[in-house]
Amino acid sequence: MIAISNSGESSEITALIPVLKRLHVPLICITGRPESSMARAADVHLCVKVAKEACPLGLAPTSSTTATLVMGDALAVALFKSTRLYC
Repeated sequence: MIAISNSGESSEITALIPVLKRLHVPLICITGRPESSMARAADVHLCVKVAKEACPLGLAPTSSTTATLVMGDALAVALFKSTRLYC
């Protein structure tokens, strides 16, 4: 499973972690906090921490969502290339 949360503490996802572990489901987490609960529980943690959001008020998740999108794109390309189905 791939789980995404900037804080790494999203209750919807952290509640699933014990179930995933019990079922031996590999967990890849993309978070902005390497010290988070999700990052510690993940089999693979991909950190997308940003120094500051582009929003002048620091309220809108601008930079963090862009960093997460880039990581998702990189994963998709790597998976695609690993299947050897590309030209």
